[in-house]
Parts: sequence; structure tokens; C-alpha cells
Amino acid sequence: MAYCVNRDCPAQLLENLAHFVSRGAMDIRGLGYSTLYKMVELGMVKNGGDLYALTDKEIARLPGFKEKSIANLLSAIEASKQRPFENVLLALGVRHVGEGVAALLVENFHDIDALLNAAEGDISAIGGIGPQIARSAHEWFTDKRNRKLVETLRAAGLKMAAEKKKVKTGPLTGKTFIITGKLDTMPRSAAEKWIEEHGGSVVASVSKKLDYLVVGEDPGSKLAKARKLGVEEITEKRLFKLVSE
Repeated sequence: MAYCVNRDCPAQLLENLAHFVSRGAMDIRGLGYSTLYKMVELGMVKNGGDLYALTDKEIARLPGFKEKSIANLLSAIEASKQRPFENVLLALGVRHVGEGVAALLVENFHDIDALLNAAEGDISAIGGIGPQIARSAHEWFTDKRNRKLVETLRAAGLKMAAEKKKVKTGPLTGKTFIITGKLDTMPRSAAEKWIEEHGGSVVASVSKKLDYLVVGEDPGSKLAKARKLGVEEITEKRLFKLVSE
């Protein structure tokens, strides 16, 4: 099969499937390149979602697959449903979204629904994610066909949200925060961790329910939205003082 950019051509389907089942993604053992090639050739699968609908009778169509190998493959497909959300996100094959970016998206958006509804500006506001990656991710998650794939995977039982962290209590318990812009004394990720260590919660998007917007140098689009909604703006210095009040 020759390479093509059309995502419906067999070569593109094969590449997408190979990525989906790879070790860093869904890690489905027993689905090597030759097996996937045959699946595509026989019209058994067109995307990762189709793998979760395969039956033993369909797999038996593949050369060399007998009772034991069929059972092993079905078991591997079932086991992949326990893969963390971060791996599922990577498996989707969003252009420019590798392991590092997938981790950042999970850390900031926490679940698939937040990503499906995220504005391009919300994604680009994350430290470590540039405009090209943000544009690519936003385009992927707003594409109707991709959204259908997400729903297929959700229905199959794949994890679509990050594991909930053990909630810590402290002086910031019950308060929600977003950080925008560059802070003076620490990276944004460190400040977010500091907030959580003191009981606060860091959320992905601005809403009326947001308690504080921590504003640093060169703030992003969240500042204008927060001002429109009347969210309280605080500096990094003010943030640190909250724990002693």
C-alpha cells in the first residue's frame, strides 16, 4: 500500500491503527503490522473503535489465528480498556500530540469532554503548548468524524478521564484557580502544584464559578474572559498571602 494523505486510503488507515495499538498508546499485544494490514485488507476495521467490536468469528478470518490466538487477542483488546486516559488521548493520533503534550492536556483538562469543548485559546494558554499544536488539537476535537470516534471508544469502555487525585485539605480548600501569564518566582506548573498542596483546585477554563485568576506577565485570553465575568484577579504575591489569612 502506498502512502497517501487521504485518511480513508488503506495506507493511512493502517498507519493510524498501528499507532493506536502501539505500546505507548493502547498497547494491544498480538496486533502487529502484518495482522493490521490483513484486517484493513479484509475490511474488518477502519479505526481503533472497530477493534472493540471484533468477534471471535471475525478474527478467525485472519491467517494463522486459531482458538488460542483468537482468545489471546480478544483478551489483549479487553485489557487495553484499563489504559489510563493519557494513553487513550495519545492513541487518538492527534497531529503534533506526543506523550509530553498528551500529559499536559490531561493535566489541564482532566477529561475528554473538557477537551471536546475547549477553545483553541484555552489549549494554547497551557505552558509548553504552542499555537501550532493548539490549532491542530482544536481542529481534531471539533471534527465531527473524530468526535464520533471518541464516542465509540467511550461506549466501548475506554477511560475518558484522568484518575482523581486524592484531595488535600488546607487554607485553599474549596477555592478554584487558573493561572495565566508568566509568574515571577516559579513556573506555572509549580504554582499549580503549590495550590493543590494547600487544598485548592486548578481548573481548565474560566467561568463564573472560578474564585481567582492569578495573573502574571503577558497574560493570555483568559484575562479578558475573567474580567467580563467579574472573576477576582490576584497577583502571585497575593496568592501566597491567601494561605495565611
